Amino acid sequence: MKSTVHRPQESVFGEDVYASLFSKANALFESLAHNGYRFTMPPEVAEDFVVDVVNHNYTFEQMEATLEEYSEKWG
Repeated sequence: MKSTVHRPQESVFGEDVYASLFSKANALFESLAHNGYRFTMPPEVAEDFVVDVVNHNYTFEQMEATLEEYSEKWG
């Protein structure tokens, strides 16, 4: 799990491997997806969740709990 969390911070010869915010987010998301978890949130719930996150309707702890609620160990 430690390598998953640190992946977006990787650098080669002093340059970020993942230079943009979006590539860092994608590296983290991809690592989590390959770490044995499946996201089970129905699409309509996921859409509302993302909109609510963007609108700051959740605390960090509420977002964490929601992600945990809709994730399951896989494989």
